[in-house]
Amino acid sequence: MDLTHNAWLVALVALLVANYVVTRTSLARERAWLFWLINTIDALVAVAVLMVGIPGVDGRPLVRVMVALVVLLHLSQNFQQRTKWGAEARAERLDAELRERQRLADEEEAHGADPPQ
Repeated sequence: MDLTHNAWLVALVALLVANYVVTRTSLARERAWLFWLINTIDALVAVAVLMVGIPGVDGRPLVRVMVALVVLLHLSQNFQQRTKWGAEARAERLDAELRERQRLADEEEAHGADPPQ
């Protein structure tokens, strides 16, 4: 393996690290474009690794498939995380709506209990 091959491996590791950090922090949650950018890069890298391979490990198709599967696994985990964020946001909205309805019902009950003047 020469320096170019090492650079490809470092780039793959950097992609996986960026993938993990961006989706596990609030970066991707607050910036949808970043989430989609990371996932687009993941998909392109997985396809490229499957089709072209990894420099330095030619002739080892199992390695190529395993690396592509790891990248696809991260892609899947990212979408699971996004689904979790959506569910949390919906639950927060529903809780806020329920609290508002309860507050309005309590106000109506309090006004209805007042004696007429």
